[in-house]
Amino acid sequence: MTLNVSPRHLVLAAFCATSLAGTAVAGTQTSSGFSHIGPSPAGLPSCNSTEIFDACRLPVKQGMFDSLQGWTANGMVSQGSDASGNGYAAIRPGSSVRQAVYASFGTPNEDASYVLRFRLLSESHDAPVRATLSMSNAAGTDVAKLGATTTMARHHEWTEVELVVDGKAFRQPAHVMIEIGNEDSAATVQVDDAFLVQSADAEVGP
Repeated sequence: MTLNVSPRHLVLAAFCATSLAGTAVAGTQTSSGFSHIGPSPAGLPSCNSTEIFDACRLPVKQGMFDSLQGWTANGMVSQGSDASGNGYAAIRPGSSVRQAVYASFGTPNEDASYVLRFRLLSESHDAPVRATLSMSNAAGTDVAKLGATTTMARHHEWTEVELVVDGKAFRQPAHVMIEIGNEDSAATVQVDDAFLVQSADAEVGP
């Protein structure tokens, strides 16, 4: 696979230069802090209707999981906090969370690429977690799949996941659906720091 990016959109190339469409890239926590792949999405501007950015953050609700507001749970999902008070979503075996994120800020969806990034950890043994991005309506009842990836959540070790996909034309107001599911039969996984980035006129091609 190759990443073909227009010259004025080198921001996305730097942001996910080592990423491939529909694949995950993982970093692990080290003694010197979390090893990010590229710049942190938190430093990007928020998407809005008055300005088109090379890359911007779409409005994910409660991406830090201080609560589950804005997320729809399927199965057994709860909100938890670590010893420092940092929130996360605890997703039990066979369960998932999803959220339709507004993505109609002026850039045609078919001209955009979308980058989902989040962290995950398994509370026991290594466990497979599947992430999917789709175009959707606000209710999430009409979807067009964009891409998916499965990554192993490591036992007591945070892993960063990144999924990069091309957008598709979709009736307005378009949303991008995030779905994160625990595919294991026994382990509970923790999910935190979910960001969804939009980049205009960048293409992640086969």
